[in-house]
Amino acid sequence: MTAIAGALFPTAERVLYRKAPLFQVTCQVRFPPILRIEGSPVEFQERMRHRFPLLERPLNFNFPGQLPPEIMQAIMAQIGLPGWRFLTDDKKSTIALSTDTLILTTSDYVRWERFLDDLRPALSGLQTIYSPGYFSRVSLRYQDFIERENLGLDGVAWSKLLKPEVLGEAAVPEIEPYVQQATRLLSLKIPDDGGDIVLQHSLGRPAGNVQGPIGYIIDLDFATATKTEVGYVEDALNKLHSHVRDAFRWCISDRLHAALGPDPISDTIG
Repeated sequence: MTAIAGALFPTAERVLYRKAPLFQVTCQVRFPPILRIEGSPVEFQERMRHRFPLLERPLNFNFPGQLPPEIMQAIMAQIGLPGWRFLTDDKKSTIALSTDTLILTTSDYVRWERFLDDLRPALSGLQTIYSPGYFSRVSLRYQDFIERENLGLDGVAWSKLLKPEVLGEAAVPEIEPYVQQATRLLSLKIPDDGGDIVLQHSLGRPAGNVQGPIGYIIDLDFATATKTEVGYVEDALNKLHSHVRDAFRWCISDRLHAALGPDPISDTIG
């Protein structure tokens, strides 16, 4: 693999892992606040209901007396209520809509095109019903948990599975057997467009899983740094998706790549 011009990571072949280690994928788009969203998003829900039939209002503050709707909207915008959450029947995928943010989160990621299929109705509904002027930030986050036992790699040193640049001191043979915890955070700018990269990785367990096996977490969060016109948000996401793919492949060794079971697939969409 060779690095493309202006890129931090070598260009990686697009593959579909049969033993994909992903445990959560999140897309977030931010826009200037629209207080009307804090009303009842009936039309938005109708667009989502076939795929996301469940509805939640995560927080419900009880204010004394009956306040005018305009004042209630202003108060809720200031205290940062999380808005509305639309969930699939199995609750593995969620669309969250608030006054300045739209988020798609899933723990049931299969491939990029299917993820976009879930996101498009939400983006279309947001644009058609609420007409944001632009998106101030577009981000894509992939969180992987690599568990050696599930890959037939029990007992294989992490230094054989991850790049030494990722492991740092934990890759030193004399140190590795005794490492109890290793956490790193790297924040970078994307050279070609000035976007932001946050790479977090650690030896441990995913959040909320306090009793499961120890593994290695690779958390990649890529985001735009400039305004994205409403009609170009999918282009921005496709570009971020390519960056995330290249970064993940850079983090892992050829041995781990092979153990994950890569099947080459077309990259005509992103």
